Amino acid sequence: MVDRKKGRKRGPSLPDTGEEQFHALLGNNPLPAFVIDVHSGDPEQYRFLGANRAAVTLYGYSGEELKSMRLLELHPPEELPDVIGQMAPDRRPEAGGFETQHPFIHVKKDGSRIHVDVYAHRVRFDGRKALISVVRNVSEREKTDQRLRLFSAVVASAPIGVQLVDLDGRVIYSNQAVERIYGFSHEEYLGKHVNDMNADPAFAERKILPSIKKKGRWAGELEVKHKEGHTFPVALTTSIVHDDEGKPLAMVGLIQDIAEQKKAEMALRKSEELFRTAFQTSPESLVISRLKDGLFINVNQGFCDLSGYERDEVIGKTSTELGVWVNPESREKMVEGLEKDGLVRNLDLRIKRKDKKMRDVSFSAAVLMTGDEPQLLTVSRDITELKMAQDSLEQAYNELEVKNRDLEAFLYTAAHDLRTPLVSVKGYVELMQRSMKERMSEE
Repeated sequence: MVDRKKGRKRGPSLPDTGEEQFHALLGNNPLPAFVIDVHSGDPEQYRFLGANRAAVTLYGYSGEELKSMRLLELHPPEELPDVIGQMAPDRRPEAGGFETQHPFIHVKKDGSRIHVDVYAHRVRFDGRKALISVVRNVSEREKTDQRLRLFSAVVASAPIGVQLVDLDGRVIYSNQAVERIYGFSHEEYLGKHVNDMNADPAFAERKILPSIKKKGRWAGELEVKHKEGHTFPVALTTSIVHDDEGKPLAMVGLIQDIAEQKKAEMALRKSEELFRTAFQTSPESLVISRLKDGLFINVNQGFCDLSGYERDEVIGKTSTELGVWVNPESREKMVEGLEKDGLVRNLDLRIKRKDKKMRDVSFSAAVLMTGDEPQLLTVSRDITELKMAQDSLEQAYNELEVKNRDLEAFLYTAAHDLRTPLVSVKGYVELMQRSMKERMSEE
């Protein structure tokens, strides 16, 4: 339209309305509605000209209170730049309606906040440029959206792989963990068929799908292929995702790389096998028992040879029940050493065999933490013959000491007896020497 008086184009004409028409049209509308004066063209000066009953109820202000307020007073401070930008004249059409780009936050009279979608329509209100703004409270939707965004972020960054596969077996979603596991980028991985990712392309058809059809899920281990070509094991749990009507939509899978776990399990098995072999074949007496009461859990052949008991006779019984300790305080002494130092080394003890014979042993022990309660690994070496040899050697040494003392006394006496005649002889010799000198002098 051209303004003939001024020779320039005019904007499209706006529908005229007034407060009476506003209340007639929107007064009983269940959605809150406002009339906003935008005649100044400055969003910071936009003011409310009217509000319907739904707006008064939702926001807690009276109609007169709202008329005294500027538009920006409904918005929190952190949102003002965005509101001003969206409400600027050059961002809105000259006529007709428009909707805000995203939900706004409005602050109610009691200070609580709500999320709202705003639809506005340009009109003339009592001859002034205005907006009729209809508000929809979307706080619950926003909460749901926030929860969905949080859930999406959690799934995306979860340490375990999460993927969705359509009913044809092609990947439609994967999180970062899946992409790290297989070595593909997000773009490379989407659309791949699960059969192409499995080391055995027929594994899903043979194992997974029958279980899903029968039980609704499958859980187990399988070999898969890495982008670089090598295969490795993963743990997979997969099930069907249904819509509200129970129709299958897709399959969700939880994937975990267990290659390192398998290596650790293999190393543990080798270690256990090595320990088992060393335990059973050691010539020393080896016993695993419960620390608190000495209940036998496992014994080797060396223990059976030393104690005279068969394995089945001792497992499940305590050392006290079997009367193994000659001196009952021996075990308490051993436990005290364990509590003080964590282990006992080469403690000399006496034990009683099944045939009631006593044996001397060199006893060592250490605490094992392999289950819910501490256990004790003991090593006993039969030193009975060694002790006998030591005792014999000590007896021989003592006898030799006695003989040495007797010999020393004899030698002392003999030396004294030999010294006495020699003194007499020495005197005679000296006398003869003097006599000879005197004769030679006279001559």
